[in-house]
Amino acid sequence: MLTSMLLSACGGQGGPSTGTDAVLAAQGQASAAGHSATVLTGGYGLTQTNLGTDFVSFIWTLNGVTQWMALYMPTPNTASYPPVLYRGVVSLQTQGTASAVITSFDKQYQLRTGSAAVTAASGEGYQMALRGVDLSDAGSGIQFTATALATSADINRDWNGTWADAGPGGSIKTSARLSVQNGKGNTDFGNCDLGLSLAQEGTAKPYFLASATLASASGKVCPRAPSSGAQTTLMGVAFIHDTVVGSSAEKRLEIMLTDPYGSGISFRGAQQ
Repeated sequence: MLTSMLLSACGGQGGPSTGTDAVLAAQGQASAAGHSATVLTGGYGLTQTNLGTDFVSFIWTLNGVTQWMALYMPTPNTASYPPVLYRGVVSLQTQGTASAVITSFDKQYQLRTGSAAVTAASGEGYQMALRGVDLSDAGSGIQFTATALATSADINRDWNGTWADAGPGGSIKTSARLSVQNGKGNTDFGNCDLGLSLAQEGTAKPYFLASATLASASGKVCPRAPSSGAQTTLMGVAFIHDTVVGSSAEKRLEIMLTDPYGSGISFRGAQQ
């Protein structure tokens, strides 16, 4: 049985947002008033290499709704399986508890629905029970423990990494250099041209509201925008955190984007 993991969030974007700093302030006011409001915000993650588990996530608030988005990298055989994307809406309760309705876009290229129950939640971590969706072939009823990740805002640079999609055209994985300047980035992705927008939110735990527009590259057919002149837009979150690869430390950019149904793409890149 897997024993560890983390959490995050996503959903449709539009209109003014309520960032992490505002959420932290509201939770502080609740605490001062004698209420025990559940705290869940920012990045959480773990890498449990002995189980082949690499899972990162982010929780943020958009238009007053707590959003959740997560990325699972099936490390034992990454050539065969794309990353698995999770998204959902979290209902914060009291005394460190919360619940979520979630979808996953899994390695069989299928959308699945499930739920999550959170306990012992704080700014430092939480525990979670997952139902209806799996991390791997371990079955349902898996328990996790999450640890908070420190995030940073220095995104305007080159990132070497991989775009991945378990989309309507099957699994696509493309190595790419993503150059981000002034919140914008453009790159090729499979048969697609991808234009990326990144808007920073928060300072205490910085992250970026992300959106990407995909269209068919010249002379090719993008599976997510197959008609001539068609475009499709995916939305989600991006964040930067420190990690260790082998014996070396690196800054890592995680981008998670989905359509309104939960099907989506991801990017994981290292700072150049």
